[in-house]
Amino acid sequence: MDKASRAELERESSRLTAETTRATRAAQVTGHPYYVAAVKAVRDSAVAAFMSADPADTNALQMARLRVDAMELMLTDLERHVQTGKLAENRLAYVKQLLGSGR
Repeated sequence: MDKASRAELERESSRLTAETTRATRAAQVTGHPYYVAAVKAVRDSAVAAFMSADPADTNALQMARLRVDAMELMLTDLERHVQTGKLAENRLAYVKQLLGSGR
């Protein structure tokens, strides 16, 4: 393996390591009981606001919907970090194998 190829693999290894670290942290956050309870409380509050709003009060309905949407975007983003990290772990193992073999 030439120097340029090795350097590229080392850069990729660093990037993948950072990605797996981010995934681990995201998984820790999403699995923490305080986080789970907070998400449930925010969702329940948004749903309650939506259900109790006057059907003619479009502002209140929109605000409740925005709260739910924002929560879902955050959850989706954290889940994407976890999934991307799982993929990065597999790639990182392969890159380390290549670096170790010196191909």
